[in-house]
Formats: sequence, structure tokens, C-alpha cells
Amino acid sequence: LCGRVRFPGFEERLLASGVHVRAVETYDTVALDYSDEAVLVRLSARPVEAVLLYSAKAATAMQALAGRPVLRDLFQDTRLFALSGRIAAAWGDVAGIRIAPEPSEDALLGLLQASR
Repeated sequence: LCGRVRFPGFEERLLASGVHVRAVETYDTVALDYSDEAVLVRLSARPVEAVLLYSAKAATAMQALAGRPVLRDLFQDTRLFALSGRIAAAWGDVAGIRIAPEPSEDALLGLLQASR
């Protein structure tokens, strides 16, 4: 089971390793474009403490959101946690991003817990 948007070549790499795959797409990733005002309301105009980045697309979208002039202050001190180095690299400046030691949700949540 997988999403429509996924890492390019994933099935081909598995097939090249002798693993036969039949991908069954069960969900899609759809970008939403909230206005600055809508984001401020949803966040109660309060700073965001932490963001978990599960995909490169999410990192890119989050960076764009955090970079909006009206919203910058909300994300100024936000701690970023990425599922992998590849995902962190999509943000660009990986220096301040904590990267899970393995690409699993348990590892990512462990980083979040350890940072409290």
C-alpha cells in the first residue's frame, strides 16, 4: 500500500533486487494553500514549537509557509525534526534540523521526546 506521490524509482529498485512489487495506491498528497489569516487563526497566532517532517514535499511546503513575511515570527524558534537526511536536505539548511537515526516514526517521535 502506498500513496500516489512517492520516491521516484522505488518499485524499480526493488525489482532490480529481485523483489516483485505491485503498488496499490491508497491515498494522494494534495497541497493546500491557506491564506496567512487562516494560518494565524488555526495557530491562534501562537509560535509553533516543533514540526515533524515526514517527506521532502512536506519540508518544501513547510519552508514556504514559514517563510511568508506575515508568519515568520510564528516559526522563528520552531524546532524541526526530519524522518531522514534526504527529507532534511529538501529544507535546504540542515544545520538546525534534527534527523531521526533511522527512517521510522518511532525514531522521529523519540527525537521529539528527547528534546523536551
